[in-house]
Amino acid sequence: MPAYAFICGCGHKDEAYFGINGDHALICDKCGKDMKKDYRQMIPAYHDTPVGSVDIDLLGPDKPIVYHTRGQLRKIAKQHGCSVDFTGRGIR
Repeated sequence: MPAYAFICGCGHKDEAYFGINGDHALICDKCGKDMKKDYRQMIPAYHDTPVGSVDIDLLGPDKPIVYHTRGQLRKIAKQHGCSVDFTGRGIR
């Protein structure tokens, strides 16, 4: 059963488990209002790289970088003045 992250207008965050088919409604424990899914906190269903990937080429083996999507790896590389080539040539 997948876990879904929720956020309320009052700022309260929660997580709940629901079946894929069904009503994904959650009421805030703090204010009693309906909560909305917090998609930014949930790992997307379309993984473009395996969850928990580790890259040791960017900063060296003493400082591994964990990322979950190619987009995250691109952002990390850009922060370090690099770019990523997914055609098999690696980080430049």
